[in-house]
Amino acid sequence: MKLNSTTFNTPQTPPNDYNVSLEDLYTQEQIHESLNHETNQETGANSSTHSVRSPGSVKKLSRKRKPGDTLDAILEVMTKMHKDTNQHLEKMSTRIGYDFDLSAKRTEVSHLLGNITVLSYKQRFLACDILVKEPERLDLFVGMSEVDKTDYVLHILEELHGG
Repeated sequence: MKLNSTTFNTPQTPPNDYNVSLEDLYTQEQIHESLNHETNQETGANSSTHSVRSPGSVKKLSRKRKPGDTLDAILEVMTKMHKDTNQHLEKMSTRIGYDFDLSAKRTEVSHLLGNITVLSYKQRFLACDILVKEPERLDLFVGMSEVDKTDYVLHILEELHGG
């Protein structure tokens, strides 16, 4: 049975939209266990009569969760959220760092291509476009010696022109 808060509104309490049910507070197992416990206490272990009180006369036990259990559950959820957030931040910082490194390498490429004297301006621009578009080639180019850089740039320009 769901209880609507408007059922309990009095002139002193403002209406709200909070709906609560036993299922929200306790599991079915806890409810059944509580009912069985009350029945066992009422009949008694040494009693010769086995009478069961009617539901109207059974005292309501105020069942509250232990504060430690609730706090432990909240702490567990917060710890998981903290761990997940740290993982996401680590991924983001790695990506930002990689993008920053690529940006620095792109700037460096134009200076390195300027050192290759056998290239015309048009060839430098084409080589720069090719190297900047493909990070793998850019990494390879930056790691090469000066002699190898010249040969590599001539190689990628030949690939572009199909030769």
